[in-house]
Amino acid sequence: MAGKVAAFAHYGVTLTNDRLSWSGLTPKGEVVVGLWQDEFDYKTNPVSYQPNPATNDLWRDKFGNRQRITHLIHARDTAGGRFRVVVMRAVDEAANPREVAEAFPRDNLVMQLVQLDEETGVFRARLVGEK
Repeated sequence: MAGKVAAFAHYGVTLTNDRLSWSGLTPKGEVVVGLWQDEFDYKTNPVSYQPNPATNDLWRDKFGNRQRITHLIHARDTAGGRFRVVVMRAVDEAANPREVAEAFPRDNLVMQLVQLDEETGVFRARLVGEK
């Protein structure tokens, strides 16, 4: 699977906006979040994820970030912060905005929200395994 829309559809998610959405809800209300492959931290135990806070001014007011904040709050309030993942690889990791080169659903990859700044959208999550 290579496209973002198809990767989210794997979970039953219809994105609100195919180009601008970074997350979505399954028909059962589960949260699915697209995470950039290069922003996973494999040095931590368990593996963790945090979008680059140094670039937050560039994406904090974007539609995808505002929507993702809402979805992460939903995951926190309804699922103990757990959410499913679509791993995305950027065409150019240094570009802003980034373009998705490939996107893959990862059924065995479940993350749990550790911290969320509801104002900026900066968050941290850790790998917790399968649901």
